[in-house]
Amino acid sequence: MTRNRLFRSTRFAVLLGTLTFAASAHIARAQLPYDHTTFVAGFGSGPEIWKMGYSDISGATPPSYLSSSIDLKTVGYAPVSDSLRYDQLVGRVGSFVGAGGQHVLVGHSLGALVARGTYINNTGVRPDIAAIIAVAAPHEGAPIADNAAEAVRFFGDVQRRVNDGVTAANFTFDIVSILVGFVPVVGPPVRPLFIAFASFVLYESTGQQIDLGNLLDIPKIPALADLSPSSTAVQTLDSRQDDASIPRANIYGTIPFQN
Repeated sequence: MTRNRLFRSTRFAVLLGTLTFAASAHIARAQLPYDHTTFVAGFGSGPEIWKMGYSDISGATPPSYLSSSIDLKTVGYAPVSDSLRYDQLVGRVGSFVGAGGQHVLVGHSLGALVARGTYINNTGVRPDIAAIIAVAAPHEGAPIADNAAEAVRFFGDVQRRVNDGVTAANFTFDIVSILVGFVPVVGPPVRPLFIAFASFVLYESTGQQIDLGNLLDIPKIPALADLSPSSTAVQTLDSRQDDASIPRANIYGTIPFQN
């Protein structure tokens, strides 16, 4: 699972700074006993998003950045996959958490719902979950889940129009480059040809077409249905507050996706 989907963010440092402050403030009041910090990836991504370095935080990975101010204990990555449904993901995370020790679950997007569901739906692992941190969690569902097909049609049209424009611009510039090479100017005869060739290479290196292939695959991801406000997963989580008995934090922001 190596997909790098959806949106990039240039404010990851702000998000992590908030997370650092929130966790530090809590630790200052009372030490939270736990053994592991377990990161749970969200919809359209996987554990690799936590393992990549981001320029916003000086090339550090999220865990390495946070570890400079928070004792993360042992860091682990829940084995989630966007090819699975919510119930399957809850089962996987439950097995991972139940392997031993107490975990602080840090879930992003759908991963935050899965973290809550792991606690709420699996009473057997409740003693193993010390706290839950939800990052940009759609607690009430994501309306776009019900309109994904329409969104994909829109982005598909954007991709077609942009690429048609890039193709037309490239063709026009190719013609201009060739013509410029034959325009007589003052100076050595090789100069216009050199200018034309350099311009051509420069433009071709930047006038690239866009590929939204991954984005256009979103409706095919099984877990999308679980993000609908009317889904059983969201409705169940909305009606249950069992996890209110453990420390929880909601962080509003986004996790960036490389490339």
